[in-house]
Amino acid sequence: MYLIFGVKINDNPLFPVAPPRVQLVPGPTHAKTGQNVTLPRCHVTGFPSPVVTWRKLTGVLPNNRAVHGNGSLTLIAAERNDTGPYECTAKNYLGEASVVTTLVVWSPPNFIIKPPSKASELIGADLSLDCLATGQASISWRRVGGAWEEERMKVQNGTLKISTLKISDSGSYICEAKVPLYNIQATTVLKGNSIVRL
Repeated sequence: MYLIFGVKINDNPLFPVAPPRVQLVPGPTHAKTGQNVTLPRCHVTGFPSPVVTWRKLTGVLPNNRAVHGNGSLTLIAAERNDTGPYECTAKNYLGEASVVTTLVVWSPPNFIIKPPSKASELIGADLSLDCLATGQASISWRRVGGAWEEERMKVQNGTLKISTLKISDSGSYICEAKVPLYNIQATTVLKGNSIVRL
């Protein structure tokens, strides 16, 4: 039995008591290192009004950078180790309920090996252009305004390899390093020299 101003609210239809219920978007929420990120709002129902708390399921919630309010959790200056599952719990005297959402914090990629802005090779020769970036960035290559010939143009571990170069291979090639929501690009202008390598 619960009293408010001397009224037995579980006997009063104006105060329908209810255990907590929680709704939360599971994510993942993506954020860039250094930026403030707010996790999806924890929508809570129940009476008496449940007390809402947040915790990080793996590691420790950085309380010096965590801001709570109105069912939400904001992390100031997100760090890579903030990545992980977060649990929102709502509790009143009738019980408790909790749900989990996930945060992924990414560092923007930087080129470790950046392909040259210009490249040239003799017709008939094989050409390799290296491209490598930090973090877990995926590397892809594409050609601008020209045909990509699968049998001669291969990408292996970030390196573009063109075998038996043709004059028609001349043009622009773009290396893209990508993580979720972020990417960087480098363009190489290739020129095939008309002298045939024997």
